[in-house]
Amino acid sequence: MANETQKVGAIRFPFPFTPYSIQEDFMAELYRVLEAGKIGIFESPTGTGKSLSLICGALSWLRDFEQKKREEEARLLETGTGPLHDEKDESLCLSSSCEGAAGTPRPAGEPAWVTQFVQKKEERDLVDRLKAEQARRKQREERLQQLQHRVQLKYAAKRLKLGCEWLRRGS
Repeated sequence: MANETQKVGAIRFPFPFTPYSIQEDFMAELYRVLEAGKIGIFESPTGTGKSLSLICGALSWLRDFEQKKREEEARLLETGTGPLHDEKDESLCLSSSCEGAAGTPRPAGEPAWVTQFVQKKEERDLVDRLKAEQARRKQREERLQQLQHRVQLKYAAKRLKLGCEWLRRGS
């Protein structure tokens, strides 16, 4: 069984062998349900590979979701501003009809600089949260790499020990 990546539509599923069409349909529908943020009830006849299809479909969605999230964070961190930032109007808003943060009308009597300050603060808070989340993700990935390295060393030591025992028995 070769490890194959199947492509259904624009979605890639890492499946350990060529899946049946029912498995491809299952994974594609699971992906669509997860992407839409909905709840799905799936049923399939016994022996059609539901467990493997569920795992491959869910992991594919999770991989793509994490990638999109990283790209969005990188874009926001690159610009240094959040989605509230309006690039087409950088000038100070002096009239009372201007809109405040997040597109809501400014309360009567509130100066434009207050509204602008609130908007900038929200943008800075968003960027700070993204940076903190990025740092936590990096720490998790480093810990995972350390654990994987330890496991590799453990198994290498075990193989070496077994090899030495085998040589002693053969002598």
